Amino acid sequence: MQKTLFTVLLIFLLSSGLFLFYNLEVGLAQGVSFGGIIGSDTTWTLANSPYNITGNILVNNGVTLTIEPGVTVNLNGFYILVNGTLQARGTNQNMISFNTVANYFFANPHTNPSLNSNAYNS
Repeated sequence: MQKTLFTVLLIFLLSSGLFLFYNLEVGLAQGVSFGGIIGSDTTWTLANSPYNITGNILVNNGVTLTIEPGVTVNLNGFYILVNGTLQARGTNQNMISFNTVANYFFANPHTNPSLNSNAYNS
């Protein structure tokens, strides 16, 4: 009887721990899903990272999208069209990651962008 009770208790504790671990991991990996129009100044914070893009994004004229150091942006094959301002400056310790299956494309011929491991500057 004691062996059976011990076995049931052990299984319960192990399954509870695995369930808690699974929920913590999933919660950390989820981040924010976004797609659409950004119509007011917006900041993507490290605390809410990663940002999972679910559709093309338009940053309206006169609007600033700020991406904090350390943020991960999963483009998932979508793009960010910036008619306003994109401020994304990482550091050596907290780089901003743009993960995509597409190439980078800069459509504005009046912009002299540079893309390196630390920042996008236009």
